[in-house]
Amino acid sequence: DGRGVVRDLMVGPDGTQNIACFCWRGEYYIDYMKKALSAYAEVLKPSRFWLDDDVRATNHMPNKYGCFCDNCIAKFNDTYGSAFTREELVSAINYGDPIWRERFVEFGRRGLYDFVYSVTKAILAVSPDTAMGYEFGHFSSYCGGDVSYVFDAMRDAGAKHIHSRPGAGNYNDKAPYGQFEKAFDLARENVITPDYVESMDAELENLPGVLYGKSIGGIINESILDLAVGCNGITLTDVQSMHEPIGYYERIFSALSEARPYFERLSEVSLRGYRGGACIYQSKNPFATEPNENEAPFAWAERYIAEKDIPFTRLGIPLCFEDRAPSSYILKSGFVDAMSDAEIENLLSKPVLTDADSVAKIISRGFGEYFGTYPIRTKESGFERFTDDEINGSSAGMFYDENPYASTPMPHYIFDGLSEKDRVLGVLQRSPI
Repeated sequence: DGRGVVRDLMVGPDGTQNIACFCWRGEYYIDYMKKALSAYAEVLKPSRFWLDDDVRATNHMPNKYGCFCDNCIAKFNDTYGSAFTREELVSAINYGDPIWRERFVEFGRRGLYDFVYSVTKAILAVSPDTAMGYEFGHFSSYCGGDVSYVFDAMRDAGAKHIHSRPGAGNYNDKAPYGQFEKAFDLARENVITPDYVESMDAELENLPGVLYGKSIGGIINESILDLAVGCNGITLTDVQSMHEPIGYYERIFSALSEARPYFERLSEVSLRGYRGGACIYQSKNPFATEPNENEAPFAWAERYIAEKDIPFTRLGIPLCFEDRAPSSYILKSGFVDAMSDAEIENLLSKPVLTDADSVAKIISRGFGEYFGTYPIRTKESGFERFTDDEINGSSAGMFYDENPYASTPMPHYIFDGLSEKDRVLGVLQRSPI
C-alpha cells in the first residue's frame, strides 16, 4: 500500500492467507492493477490484451477456494443482510439452506465481474482500440456453470472486440489420447462462451520446454482437433525455454506454415457450422445440489461438470456439447442432482441414453409416470449376458464381466414392471454357464 504493508491477500475457507495471491475486491490491489495495466497499454497500444486464467476464484494454492477475507465476509453480509462469521458462512454454503450457496456463487461472480470491469476500463481509457481477451479453463462449478461474467465485464466496460482462449492442459505427448480429452474440454468451454465473443483461439502449450516434449505431429493434430470442436483460431506457445536446437523450432514453424491453409478452411467451417451427435447433457446450475452432510466441504464445486464419456467415441458414437440439433442426449447420474424439475421434464421429451441410477433419481423426484419400469439396485453379483436383441448384433449371447482387481464393478440393477414394449439388452446371471 506504499507503506510496506501487504494488504488484500486472498484467504481460504479455513482462514489461511495466500502470500502469492490477492483478493479481487481489495481496493489497493485493484488500484495497483489499474495503474500497472494501463501503463503497459498506454505505451504498447496492444492489438489484444489477454487476462490470464488466474482471474478465477479457485486453485490458488494453498487456497483451493476464495475469498474469505474479512473484507469479503463483511461485504457478503452487507449485501444479503446476514451476520456470518467466516466459519458460519463456510458451513452455510455447504450444509445450510441452498439459498446461501446460490447467493455465494452470485457474490463470487459479481466480485470478479467488478474487478475485470475496472481493469478493462483502465486499459481502454489509454488504448481504446485494444481488443480484450480471456484465457480460461472451466473445471469447477464454484462460480457457476460458465464464466460469462468475465466476458460481460469486458463488454460492459466498452471493449469493441472480445476474444476467448480456451485451454485444458495436454502439455506433452506422454499420453497421446490426452489431446482428445482436451478437445472435449474445449468443446464444452466453447459452448458456454457468449455468442458476442468474436474468436475462440485454442491454447496449445508445450510444457516443459524440453527436447521433443511434444512432437511436431502432435502439435498439428492437436490444432486440427481443437478447430474441429468449435475453435476458430489457434494460439501456440512452442518456443519457451529454448532447450531444443533452434533448427527444431524451424521444423515446427515450417509444418505449421504448410498446415495453415487447412487450418484456415477448418476454422471457417467451424465458425459457420456446429457439432452434432449425442449431446452430453450439462446441468444449467451444476452447483445447485441439495446439501449433504456426508460430503466433504465444497464437494458440490468439485463434481466434474464435464463427464466426457469419451469411451463412446471409441464405439464410433459422435459426441457434442452443443444443444442445437443433437441426435440424442447422454445423461449421467451426477447431473440429475443439480437439474431443476423443468430441465428434467424437458429432457424426458427427447431421446436420452442414461443409466439406472439416473432413472431411479428422476422417478424419486416425482416423474414416475414417464417410466413403465422401476430400477431396483441389487447387491447380487454375477455376469451380464447380452440378449438376442438385434441391437446387440454379433455380441448376442456373450458375457460381460468386470474384474474387481482391475476396476470398480458397476452397480447392478433389476428392473421391476417390464412390459412387452421394453427391450432388454442384458440380463444378470450368477454363472456364465
